[in-house]
Amino acid sequence: MTESRSSGCAAQSKLSRHCSEAPVPSGLRFPDGACLAVYNLTVADPEEVLIISTPIKAERLAELAADTFGDMVKAVVDVSRRVIALGGELHSDEEAALLAGGSSQGDLWGINIYPDKPRPEWVEFDSMINVRPRMGNPSRSVDDPGTRDLILEMVAALIE
Repeated sequence: MTESRSSGCAAQSKLSRHCSEAPVPSGLRFPDGACLAVYNLTVADPEEVLIISTPIKAERLAELAADTFGDMVKAVVDVSRRVIALGGELHSDEEAALLAGGSSQGDLWGINIYPDKPRPEWVEFDSMINVRPRMGNPSRSVDDPGTRDLILEMVAALIE
C-alpha cells in the first residue's frame, strides 16, 4: 500500500487505513510526518516508547517500571526483527511505534515484565494485542509454546 496524505497527518498504511482530518500535534508525528494512529485513535508520544535491540541493564527496566506502573513494564516483542518496545502506557502504544518502524503485525506480541520478581517469573503473557483468532491465538496469552520460548529468550538476551 502507498502512504496516504490528508490535511491532518500522513498516515502510513501499516498504522491505519484512516487518518483523522483533525490537526495532529507535532509531538505525535514521526520525522517523516507520519502520525501515530491505530484504528483512528491517536496514541502516546513515540518518545515515551523505548525500542531496544541491544541489551539494557535490569536496573533501567526497574526505572521504567517505577516511572509507569510501579512494579511492571508493558512491552511488545517483535519476534522477527528481534527488538523489544518498552515503556508505553498501553501495549498498543508500543505496537504502533514498532509498526511505524517497519514491523509486521503478525510478529508482535504483548507481554508484561515484572523486574522485581525472580527472573523465571518476570514475564507475563497477557495483552489484548495478542488476541488473533484467525492466526490461531484466540486468547490474550501467547498460546504457541515455540513463540513463548522465543520471547523468553529475547527478554533474557536483551535485559541483563
